Amino acid sequence: SQPSQANRDEPENEAEEEKVEKVESKIADDEELLHEVRAKVMWYRKNDDEGTWGAKGTGQLLLLKQKEGNLRWLLMRTETTGRVTYNCPLYASLKVTPDIKGKAVSFVAVSYAEDKSGRLVAENEGKPSLFRIRVKTSEAAEALAKAIQDALPL
Repeated sequence: SQPSQANRDEPENEAEEEKVEKVESKIADDEELLHEVRAKVMWYRKNDDEGTWGAKGTGQLLLLKQKEGNLRWLLMRTETTGRVTYNCPLYASLKVTPDIKGKAVSFVAVSYAEDKSGRLVAENEGKPSLFRIRVKTSEAAEALAKAIQDALPL
């Protein structure tokens, strides 16, 4: 039988879960973890008159800040290789909007990802894009929205 949508994103066994944890828990000594949640990051791609939602990936989304400094950002790595697929600096005027259905938050920002050589490059030619971050429950979405809002630099 086909697994449910909720189960498709979960590790199939404990060994895989341990491996995932090792890749995702790489936080530098000068970083502090403010919030963490399993999420799917989507971005709105505008093509001529039409737009479509594209997936950046599913995994552990980290909200990080510099221990000494004012930088804060959202970060997601691929679960298998640890490559950065979503790195989004937060800025003071960022407006976090809860999704109508309650299981996502949306905002406009510039994001970065690693290219094939491992360099971090701006996506969408460095222009802001609309992002939607989907989580499992409305409570998780509320907690994420609050964590992002609280972390915005002054």
